[in-house]
Parts: sequence; structure tokens; C-alpha cells
Amino acid sequence: MEVLDIKKKVLNYFKGFSEELRKNISKKNPFTEKYETLAPDFKEFKYDKGDITYHMGSKVIEKEKLDSFKIFLSFKKYNKNNDDYEEILKNLNKLYEVNIGFLDRLFENLMYSLLDELIEGQSDEKLTEKIQVLFNDLELKPSKCYAKAWIDGIWLSQEELLLKDNIKIRRITPNNLRYVQQLDYYGGVELLHKFMDPTAIIEVSLVPIITKEIKIPINDKFFNLKSSMERELEMELDYISLALRLYKLGSAFIHKIEKKLDSLIQRGTTISGDFQRIKNRVRYGIGEQDIPKLNFIINIIREKRQIIYNISKKPNPFLIAIRRLNNAFLNAESSESSIMFVISSLEAIFLKGGELSELSRRLSQRISIYLKPLGFNPLEINKLVKQAYKIRSIYSHGSKIDFKKEKIENIGEFRIKVMECARISLLIYLQLVGNISKENLLNLIDKSLLDDDSYTEFDKLIKENCKIEIFIPPELN
Repeated sequence: MEVLDIKKKVLNYFKGFSEELRKNISKKNPFTEKYETLAPDFKEFKYDKGDITYHMGSKVIEKEKLDSFKIFLSFKKYNKNNDDYEEILKNLNKLYEVNIGFLDRLFENLMYSLLDELIEGQSDEKLTEKIQVLFNDLELKPSKCYAKAWIDGIWLSQEELLLKDNIKIRRITPNNLRYVQQLDYYGGVELLHKFMDPTAIIEVSLVPIITKEIKIPINDKFFNLKSSMERELEMELDYISLALRLYKLGSAFIHKIEKKLDSLIQRGTTISGDFQRIKNRVRYGIGEQDIPKLNFIINIIREKRQIIYNISKKPNPFLIAIRRLNNAFLNAESSESSIMFVISSLEAIFLKGGELSELSRRLSQRISIYLKPLGFNPLEINKLVKQAYKIRSIYSHGSKIDFKKEKIENIGEFRIKVMECARISLLIYLQLVGNISKENLLNLIDKSLLDDDSYTEFDKLIKENCKIEIFIPPELN
């Protein structure tokens, strides 16, 4: 039997079940139940540049839901009394060489995914759209995936922004905060710690491209397909959060992800991640004017994913540097500790493996030349990196830092300057990845210190490859 013929049979089969289901509902509505539940009650909710304030209590609400298990039993009974069901499974088994038991589970999941359509008696078009997911699974083709991610570090100047047709960033609402509340033992609602309050929600929908390098073995091939779809969805969120961290200085970290796939391999929503403590929160706002620039960075990351996210035995300087800069937000117990992580991030890009002496001088000189073509003051950058390196050395050796002696009035502000220097350096390096190796880049920088022709070549390299407009903080100009 041809695939199109089987699809028609599946469509007609579910239309028949829909008619029987609606007939039963119209008689006595045996599939709904009412229940009471305790829910958080948010009052005077305010969102001000990412700062969220509210008064919260709890309330009992009455809800009504379908008893899906009763519908499931009704579906099993319908299958048992219908010869077409066994014929459809046999034809699918013959066509796709898939175990009958597994096909039966796929049909159960398809029934659950069609509940609304079956009860409301939707058009053939709606049913066909979801039935196609069954055949996508059987043919190992990805279907649409959806994700909702709770993110910290950015605030929106308006209710929501569309990054692309399939990516939306919006302000957090009480409904989204409700997701992270927990009921305590006595039935009350437990308040969140402030460090757990995410500031925005990212929503993504896509049909992932399963790249050729992902090999799906014969055994567990369907679950490998599901894992591949989830992995591509998470990678898309990684691109967005990385772009947000590179675009401006902010603690743009995703906490939890709620994933849902238009796939019948496994039913329901998958939740991953955890609300992590961000010890050094830095937030910035985004508006409509920022969207083209953010999209540009996301596109660069997506184009260079094979280089950026390449996990091999050979160290990846960009990945190492990003992780160490992340640690400056997540794991640093003080400003001094944060500076230590930032310097370590810069070292991953600007120092070679065999270099053991004059590291402070090499690092500060290379970074000052590296940023010079884009309008940064090399003397200010040199001074900043040298000071930061000294703080890093004193702190990592367990000694106390005399900020008056180091002529640093505000260590918090100094930390931000050093972090900005690292962020901008990584944003530039992202655009150079794939065009020049780290070794050749550092050799060219070193030659540029002494040779005008080499500096001209370096200046051209930076200006031709760095297409993202970079804001220069006044103190680094």
C-alpha cells in the first residue's frame, strides 16, 4: 500500500473516532472532571527595567479538565472493535519495518496530540497536519520544535520583541513567575529568592536541520531522532544567549528551558536546567533598534557553529574564553575573583601555550594593539589590562589588595571596565574565527608592534572582518 493511501486511512480512522467521542460527550459528557488547586496570587506586579516587584499570596481556584485516561480507554476499546486499526498497523509495519508494539504507542500519542481536534470535530486540514507528524517520525524527519526559556540579564523597553519570525523575546509576567513557585509542606506558597527572578522569556519554534554528521544507528533510531531535535533546539537557544552576552555586557544566562516537540516518539513537555545563582548580575535594556544587530550576531554564530562549538581533543580558545568570562558572572565570590576569571578569559585568546615569562606585558600589549583599529585608546587599554593582571596575581596568590596603592577608587566599576574589554575582544574574535588561526593572529599582532606594514595588514584584517558596530566606552577611548 502506498504512503498516501495509508495517510487517508489514518485520517478516516481518526475522523471515525472523533464522531464516536463527540457522540458520547453530547450524551453524558463522561470525560471531564472538576478539581480545586492552590495557585500563587500576584498583586501589584511591576516591571521596571528588569526589576520585578510584587506582593504575593495564594488562592484556591477551581478548574475543569478532560479526563484523558478515560478517553484513552475509549480509544483502546475503539481500536479493539475496529478491523481497520490492525490493517493500518500491519501496512505501516511492512512499509517502515517498525515493531507493531511501537506503532501502537505512536498511535496512542497521536490520539493525545489530537484531543482538541477530535472533541471539536476540526477540519480534515487540521487533522492531516498532525497526522503528518506520525509519518515524519517513521521516516526519521524532524518536525517542529518549541521552547520557552527563562533568561536573566536583559530587560525590554516594550512588552515583546520579535528577533525573527520564529524567535520572540518578551517581558516576564506573573504567569511565568508562577512556573517557578513551589508549594511548601503546609500548602502555602514559598517566596522566591531575588536571585532566582528571571527578567525575560525567550520563545523559539523551528523545524531543526539534522546535520549529516549526526549518525542515527539502527537501534533506538527514533529516540536518537528525538534527542537530535532537542539538541538542535537547545543549540538555537545557546546561539541567542551567547549573542546577548556578546552584544552588550550583561548576565544573559538561561535558567530553565521548557521543550515541546511535534513528535509522537515521546509525549509531553521536557524541562531542563535549574535556577542558578548569578552572583554578579549585570543587566541592559534592548529595544526595536537592537534587533538587526542581535540578529547579525546570531547569524554569525550559526554560520560558524562547526568551528565555535567544535569539541575535539584540540583546545578551542573561543569556547575556553567564553566559559571563563561566564565564570566571572556565575562563580566569582568577589570583584577581585571576577577580575581573575576575566584575565583568564583574555589569556585563552591572547597568550600562547609555551609562553611563561612577561605574561602581563605580552597580554596588555597584544590587547591594546588588537582594539586600536576600532578606535580604542591603546594606552588606556594597556594600563587597564596591566592593572587587572596585577589584581589577578595578588588575589590568586591569596594576598590582600591595596586599592589605594593601585589607584583604584571603585573596584566594582573597575571590574565592569575589565569585563567590557573582554566582551568586546571576544565579539571581535568571533568575527575572525575561521579567517585566521589564533597562532597567526598573535604573530601578526606582535609584528604590528614593530612594523608599520604588519600593522597595516592587521588593521585591514580587523576592519574587513568586523562588521558589527562596537560602542567604545568613554573611559576606554
